[in-house]
Amino acid sequence: MAVSDHVKSCVELLNQQQFDNAFVQLSQAIDVTAKKSCSGKKSAWRCRAFLKTHLPFALWCMQNTVASEQLSMVTYFSEQEIKLPEAEKWQDAVYSALRSGMRGEKNLKEKLDICSDTKISERNGKIRFPVTLLEALLFAVVIDPANNKERVEDHYRFYFSRQPVRLNALWGDKDALIAAVRNGCIADLEQQLKRVVDDLAVC
Repeated sequence: MAVSDHVKSCVELLNQQQFDNAFVQLSQAIDVTAKKSCSGKKSAWRCRAFLKTHLPFALWCMQNTVASEQLSMVTYFSEQEIKLPEAEKWQDAVYSALRSGMRGEKNLKEKLDICSDTKISERNGKIRFPVTLLEALLFAVVIDPANNKERVEDHYRFYFSRQPVRLNALWGDKDALIAAVRNGCIADLEQQLKRVVDDLAVC
């Protein structure tokens, strides 16, 4: 399957809140993307390289509103506690789960819990990932330069605070995605300010 096919499947499964299956599709998308970027390298090396390259961007996404294709997707703000010097530990945790996802292991649920937490953690032997991490890594796949030729059907959209952006306008373009997230945050702020002004006017 092409990266674009995995991305489409991941988006659709996220919207259906089938997070484990969405993670499997995300893992495959990362593996195919990493293979394009680092051909000739072993899977473990290239996937770790992908995570290392996109760590700052993923953390940035987790600290901002992240979106899905549908407006109904619940989004969260991350109270990020991961420090950059601990990046290698972060990569190890994510890679361990990715490896299981790439293999489509049936016991993935025994290793991974995808939840509404605001940080990556470990509990009862399980790695706990916030949904925002999946979305952030999905965005990292989309903006990776190796995927600038990928395309999906034109009706696919990401919504950033009700601001629609065509998925096809984001492939391989990190600046465009960052601008979309920021525009969504600005729109949120404008709506909040408008409500405050309206409330003051009533008073």
